[in-house]
Amino acid sequence: MFAALKKLLSAAHRSRRWSEAAAWARSQNAVLKPIRDQDGFVIEGESQGRAWRLEWGPSRRIYIPGPELRLIAHDALPPEMLLLAANRHLAAEMEKTVFEQFTGAVQTRADLNTPEEMRWLVMIPKVPASDVPKVRTHWMALASHVPWMVHWLNSSLGDALGAHYPQHSPVTHPAVWVGLRGKLTLRTGLATPTAAALDYWLKLFTLATAQAAQVGLAPPPAPDSRSDLDASTTPALWMPSQMPTLPIGDTDDAPRPPQGHGSQPVH
Repeated sequence: MFAALKKLLSAAHRSRRWSEAAAWARSQNAVLKPIRDQDGFVIEGESQGRAWRLEWGPSRRIYIPGPELRLIAHDALPPEMLLLAANRHLAAEMEKTVFEQFTGAVQTRADLNTPEEMRWLVMIPKVPASDVPKVRTHWMALASHVPWMVHWLNSSLGDALGAHYPQHSPVTHPAVWVGLRGKLTLRTGLATPTAAALDYWLKLFTLATAQAAQVGLAPPPAPDSRSDLDASTTPALWMPSQMPTLPIGDTDDAPRPPQGHGSQPVH
């Protein structure tokens, strides 16, 4: 009886705490659904004809402390594409951590505990900063197919990430884009899910999926010349880092959630 009462009171408290987020969800013609037995919620909706899923709750990545916002879209990228874009402060931390793990005596621990997208730093080519001038100041990117990534980041998404992103989020705040098996995921730390924050990140995510569609879901032909491969044949960590020295303070590969079970989080 006491357990049931405690659960009821807890649900009522969360409902009041998330009232602003719930109102925002309604403005998107969507419904906020609490995640069972967790301090978090899920909102599923559609923008410009593309479905999205928003999750807020405890962080599922070691590189994002505190509560985390996740935005997810399936079938948003070429299925063969692997991509990672992280703001430079976070990228520097990830680079340092993975380099130490893979060159030290803790490789087993790295294999077990390091999220897959962090391991990509030693596997996937880095996008040269000179090829993506719109985002070079605040973002680091790598991709299994660099020309596709360059096209994507030089679109209007690059304008948003380069010029406007710092106005809405501190440059030291963790934010990362991950692409795997056609799915695009945006992760960022978010202590409080205010309507303004949810609205900003959803608009940015919607722009990202729209620009990905314009680049095309079919990956470009593999480059034939060495000049096309100059920046895409060396894993990121083994290239000279173009990031400033900064102090140091599993990719979403779960299957698509079945319809009707929106309250189950993506791990």
